[in-house]
Amino acid sequence: GPSGVSGPSGYSGPSVYTINAQTGTTFQPALDDAYEGGRQLTTLDNVSPILVTLPLEATVGFIATYGNPSLNFVQKGTGKVTFVAELGGSIVPAATPSIASQDGAVTAIPVGGNVWRLIGLLSA
Repeated sequence: GPSGVSGPSGYSGPSVYTINAQTGTTFQPALDDAYEGGRQLTTLDNVSPILVTLPLEATVGFIATYGNPSLNFVQKGTGKVTFVAELGGSIVPAATPSIASQDGAVTAIPVGGNVWRLIGLLSA
């Protein structure tokens, strides 16, 4: 006889994050750091301050490739993580935002026009 109607699919399970462990004092995200769907986590681990430079769209092409991907960062070490935009870009909120404390997390999202929006545990 004929087959019956298929039922709904079940839960597919949690997303798995890829860890990008960085131990230097400077970091500039590349296209691979914006893994599609935001399932990449960059850990920043150093006792000295760490400067993260968020690149221009023309430099990397995050939006052209992924739309508006999430770049996720965690300050794993004691070195304060500060974000700056590449020359010609900007960050919202303005000033020079940093991750507020060790184990704090921030998500950076390119929103167009070489502007990055930071969301998370920030200090100025």
